[in-house]
Amino acid sequence: MLEEILLQNPWWKEKEIGKTKIASIGRKAFGKIIESSKSKKITCLIGPRRSGKTTLMYTLMDSLIKSGTRP
Repeated sequence: MLEEILLQNPWWKEKEIGKTKIASIGRKAFGKIIESSKSKKITCLIGPRRSGKTTLMYTLMDSLIKSGTRP
């Protein structure tokens, strides 16, 4: 089971998100999501298809990993 999780979440092992998955431009929502990630509240990210939700989450994961948060 752990092998499958590592296959689907390679940044846990590599401690880096692939450059092709990270947003190349900043977004207003990113600051709000960073602040929200510091609380124990659940944040729901919604939006239309292809609006950048997944890219925003990869960018958040990259930022957290670079700041020292364990993957």
